[in-house]
Amino acid sequence: MKRQLYLVIITVLAVAVAGPTQANPHYSNFNGSKFKADTQEGGWSLIQEDFTNLPATDGFEMHILAHTVHIDHTDGDLGVQLNPDQFVKFSFDQEIAAFGFDYGKAGVSESIKMEVFNSSGREIPFLSQMVPASNDLTNFYGIVDKNFPLQFQTITFVNVGPERATWGIDNLYYAPVVPLPAASWMALPLLGILGVISRVRRMRRGA
Repeated sequence: MKRQLYLVIITVLAVAVAGPTQANPHYSNFNGSKFKADTQEGGWSLIQEDFTNLPATDGFEMHILAHTVHIDHTDGDLGVQLNPDQFVKFSFDQEIAAFGFDYGKAGVSESIKMEVFNSSGREIPFLSQMVPASNDLTNFYGIVDKNFPLQFQTITFVNVGPERATWGIDNLYYAPVVPLPAASWMALPLLGILGVISRVRRMRRGA
């Protein structure tokens, strides 16, 4: 009976903890609208930065570190020529759950990699990928998972190629992580476990 009880408890916990996850949280090409819709469906408020009025005043503090970055405050484009191993870094004062951008006039070369780091400064390999190269302003690239919240704090675009490369974006989109009370996550599994234990005890007494 004890073994059955343990198996039931483990099953309940596994179902409660393991929620559905998106196979690939990366959005590219023309699916910026899907990125926005999925962000909203996931429950996060998307913030847009058009680089015409820096710094951002959306309750977030965003830092930009780059090598001779050029900001066009008229058109809202941000672009830079990156030598090998040079980078552009976006860091936020708190964790975010979504990050995306429209391509700018300068476009993005095929040797640019987007590296994603958590609040401890450790890279998240699953989220880090090469950015699709394009000079088309209508293209988009971003990361978000509507089913399972992502949590990261720093994004770096680095030229991993052997030659100078171009990096440029137009609008930037990001969303803060919405903290959920621990009680709300644990309430259902705990109630389920307590119910199972109570039932097993009743079965023992009736035996």
